[in-house]
Amino acid sequence: MANGYKKDEIINKLENLKDISALYKEDFINYRGDTTDTKEKYTEVIAEWLIKNNNYFSKKHLFI
Repeated sequence: MANGYKKDEIINKLENLKDISALYKEDFINYRGDTTDTKEKYTEVIAEWLIKNNNYFSKKHLFI
């Protein structure tokens, strides 16, 4: 992560998850630091997206 990531890049990674139940396995979930454009913490960007998109936790999106 030499150059960092923009907020939209993190959101794009979240939106492109094929299986939300495997979120914890994704590398970006452990990114540390701030986005290069908005200076928000990566964890805050991810948390905000998860709250706003809680529909991804429906059974239709969870492959269980």
